[in-house]
Amino acid sequence: MTESTLNLDPREAEAFNRLASRWWDPQGDFRPLHDLNGPRVDWISGLAPPDGCTLLDIGCGGG
Repeated sequence: MTESTLNLDPREAEAFNRLASRWWDPQGDFRPLHDLNGPRVDWISGLAPPDGCTLLDIGCGGG
């Protein structure tokens, strides 16, 4: 087993923590991401494997 090390810049984490509450406001600064999500999901669903399979989209949405 290998030892892992923490790879976190506290300043970067704090910057994202300050934005966190605004990400989920559909009328806020990140509204374009909310507006894009419906068409994006439709497009991805069109590429989905046949019935009986599951498609999982993993992404942060904020880049």
